Amino acid sequence: MKKISGPAKYGAMDGFSLQGLRAMLFDFEGTLVPFEWNITEAVSEVYEMLGGFGIPAERLQGRSYSALLTEGSAMALEYGHSPQEVRRRIEKIYDGYDEDALRRWSLRPGARALLDRVKEKGVKTGLVTNVGREGILKGLAKLSLEKSFEAVVTRNDVRIPKPSGEGIGRALEILQVKRDEAAHVGDSPDDIRAARDAGVSVILFRPAGVREAADFGAVKPDFEINSFEAWVASL
Repeated sequence: MKKISGPAKYGAMDGFSLQGLRAMLFDFEGTLVPFEWNITEAVSEVYEMLGGFGIPAERLQGRSYSALLTEGSAMALEYGHSPQEVRRRIEKIYDGYDEDALRRWSLRPGARALLDRVKEKGVKTGLVTNVGREGILKGLAKLSLEKSFEAVVTRNDVRIPKPSGEGIGRALEILQVKRDEAAHVGDSPDDIRAARDAGVSVILFRPAGVREAADFGAVKPDFEINSFEAWVASL
């Protein structure tokens, strides 16, 4: 897929074409639906749980909620505990916050039309998310998106969630699509890093006023889109 990007700013979606693209992968929270996950409370609860295992929270201060899942469980052995059991405990906490967010999830304007248009063009669709499998399947059912994706990869399906590119790579394996024939649509620096790690093009979805470019620092996408509705009209 040909990528269009300027030297000083993100590429414009005006020049984006589905030609040569065989798969488009989407993030879920923050992208297809507004971000509803309570990260602050989830991280606090994980710190408390790790403390019960004797794992000091200060050693993990500043880690993202996704990093806590992998790093917290990796530290378990050092303190005489099973990494698998600690990871299971963290997953259980996160499952609860998936359920909480589920009650508020609603599709962004134009998201369903975009998914339909992409599929109409013969491009495969996949979902790669740090939400757990049980929560995302309930979310897709709630939003009537059960048949919208040919591959769904969650945090339960990978060893390391985003910003690792493992989930994107797994989705491409399921779809049987090469990396240079795919793009990932997401809203966060972790989405961009995951796409870069996996070697696919990255489209940043950033609704007007949600984030300023400075928040992303040196992490740059190939394209940026501010409205799914406008994107659909251009395809």
